[in-house]
Amino acid sequence: MERYKNMVKIFESFRYKYDIHNVFEDFLYLSAAAFSNAVDTVHYEKREAEYLRRIKRYKKQDYDKFPLLLSELVNCFEYGGYDDHLGKLFMELNLGDSFKGQFFTPYYVSKLMASMEFEEKNVRKLVEEKGYITLNEPTCGAGGMIIAASEVVYNMGFNPQEVLRITSQDIDLRAVLMTFIQTTLLGLDNTVILGNSLSMEHRDVWRTPSRFIRTYASLEKLLNGTKEITSESLDKQDELMILQDNGQYVLAI
Repeated sequence: MERYKNMVKIFESFRYKYDIHNVFEDFLYLSAAAFSNAVDTVHYEKREAEYLRRIKRYKKQDYDKFPLLLSELVNCFEYGGYDDHLGKLFMELNLGDSFKGQFFTPYYVSKLMASMEFEEKNVRKLVEEKGYITLNEPTCGAGGMIIAASEVVYNMGFNPQEVLRITSQDIDLRAVLMTFIQTTLLGLDNTVILGNSLSMEHRDVWRTPSRFIRTYASLEKLLNGTKEITSESLDKQDELMILQDNGQYVLAI
């Protein structure tokens, strides 16, 4: 709770010099880009340029606060456990009214819904048969439902970092970034799409480091083995990222 209050306090220190809505979005983008650029070389230049454009808005004593905010968020997960920390922060800062009337579901409600949806016998059956569970969240918001599902799966005795394969989507950039950051910090395998789930619009994609790690691990396993690489030998989820190009398999980011 103390670390959460520290985040609110730091954000409030920006309020009289900058637009707090822009500050919140900039914090999200800077943090997300730092994570993404460590693994995603395809989007690196574009995201690095946007990172630099955004950081130039601030004086040094102010942009130095962004790493502090991220460290406090890390501590929220480290000491506060599973929760929609960024969603709660978003509402605490009264940002919902200005951003398309967004209201994020309270975490205890998300957890109740996840516990009703994820029946233990079904989860165990899927893990035994396939080794993993797929989760699609077409209107992800800050990622609260995904976090709740992860906690429910964890409480069943499974490691959500290993058994959950997630695809999430939202029409709002701030929501996409919040989901990406929180699932990254939880070590979850998540592909977060910026776009409209109904019209199938696709403007951008953010893949968590765990998504890349799983894909590279699958490639290494196949390339180091004697077995010929075929579509049947590829993990179904990895087929989204590994496509055949002129007889060679390449990452399709």
